[in-house]
Amino acid sequence: MRVTYYLRLPFPERPDRLIVNGTDTYNSVSLKWFVTYDGNSPITHFFVTHRYNTSKITRETVYRVARDLLELHIDNLEVGVTHFFAVEAENRVGKSDSATVAKTITSTGRY
Repeated sequence: MRVTYYLRLPFPERPDRLIVNGTDTYNSVSLKWFVTYDGNSPITHFFVTHRYNTSKITRETVYRVARDLLELHIDNLEVGVTHFFAVEAENRVGKSDSATVAKTITSTGRY
């Protein structure tokens, strides 16, 4: 008689404390996050989602970030609108929930 056991590894926990850092220019942001639990399977990469709405369009961009990087700098943001950011971790089992969504409003001119 043959017995087969399956080990189910959990998804990684969502990244912790998504932070929108101050900008170097009026139309860029730096995002930073922290890793919590990887689900007993190494994180392969992160997905950062950037979304914003204007009166004419809704735009969403997803960035794939290497597992050893815990930050991302995004340039050329649309000015005068609210931007929403979320980050997810992924391992070979699957994706985590999104980290708390952070938002920032870029100014309409240079500081």
